Amino acid sequence: MLLRIVLCFFCLTNFSCIFSDNSANIAFVYIGNSLPAHAYRTIKQARVFNPESQIFLITSPRIYSSLSKKDSFLKKTNLTLVHTRQLTPTKEHQIFKKTNQLNNSFRNGFWRLATERFFYLLDFMESQNVKNVFHFESDVMLYANVSELLSCIKTIPCDLCATLQTKNNCVPGIVYIRNANALRNLCTFINKKHIDYKGSHPLIDLNDMNTLAEFHSEQKGLSFELFPLLMPDYAKIYKRRNIDFPHNNTTLSFLETNFNLFDNYIFDAAALGIYLDGYDRRNNPDSSAGAIHYKALFNPAHFNFFWRKDSLGRKVPFILFNDKTYRIANLHFHSKNVKKFESL
Repeated sequence: MLLRIVLCFFCLTNFSCIFSDNSANIAFVYIGNSLPAHAYRTIKQARVFNPESQIFLITSPRIYSSLSKKDSFLKKTNLTLVHTRQLTPTKEHQIFKKTNQLNNSFRNGFWRLATERFFYLLDFMESQNVKNVFHFESDVMLYANVSELLSCIKTIPCDLCATLQTKNNCVPGIVYIRNANALRNLCTFINKKHIDYKGSHPLIDLNDMNTLAEFHSEQKGLSFELFPLLMPDYAKIYKRRNIDFPHNNTTLSFLETNFNLFDNYIFDAAALGIYLDGYDRRNNPDSSAGAIHYKALFNPAHFNFFWRKDSLGRKVPFILFNDKTYRIANLHFHSKNVKKFESL
């Protein structure tokens, strides 16, 4: 195991590493001119709970060049850098580049890149035959060992697993991908949606949150499972929140899916992180802790949150609800203020 970690560190220019079908890998994707400050912290946080997993950052040549000079950060995180020009675009990625209808009108192409990240992941997983990838967005703090999560997932088993806060809305802050073929089916579905689209609001209708939710509904021959967002006891005491979200027939039981398989873990699509620290201040300057996500079907104010140090001195978040304790696997901080939620 130690040899695998050492080999991974020396993959900065040649990232062909040794992979096991049973090992869990972590991948971040950030395509842009510079890596935001919060991403440094979420990558460090992922390493805190995953000392043995390989962690990859798929990124632009510009960020790759900048990070290659940050020896202290690379040694501390044992991070493997992969720049996009090292990857051969798959057929699916080439189709996306030609047919996608997501323009650059919002924050230098935010919505296009949010979807295109899955095609970069496909390029990477295909070229290196990487399996069992846990992909995290750059504002997601991880408080669990992905090898333990993989053991739970293998009891399902499934090809994809993600956090859906309603049947119509997936917030893909954490996505498990079994192998390249599973991801290829998703990417093929996304391409078809873009090719067939005749509407006038592609940034709304074709963004990653909508297309992943639609793919989950249709399944397409894959096992697309859910990370549980809610404990079953909640629905015994509280009703579902009435939300202003069209065509939504999601029950609270949908959010409980697979709860019994994940060893008392609760996952966060966005509602918990937003409740703890509010929305992105660029969108809502007055936002603060206590905010309720407008698409959340449950109210986090009914939970008692607390932090406890584990045997290694790492701060771990928990929920106390109805005299029962649940460990939080991840927190999705829309605010990007992740510093005060670090475990070390």
